[in-house]
Amino acid sequence: CHVLIPMGGLSHEDREGGAIEDADLRQIFADTLTARAGQFTVAGLPHHINTAEIAQAAVDALLERMPHD
Repeated sequence: CHVLIPMGGLSHEDREGGAIEDADLRQIFADTLTARAGQFTVAGLPHHINTAEIAQAAVDALLERMPHD
């Protein structure tokens, strides 16, 4: 399992200038998840969840982990 954390925001309003934007809380979430990672890896990415960069990172992570012959 590989967890991608979009450090630019996790929802429509958790973004720069959004109603519930909280970069510190995202960092706490990332730090806590990383500290407890045992059977999985964690990657924080500097983008918002609704960006092409996050979508591409998710596809790339999936393809890297899929078995190929």
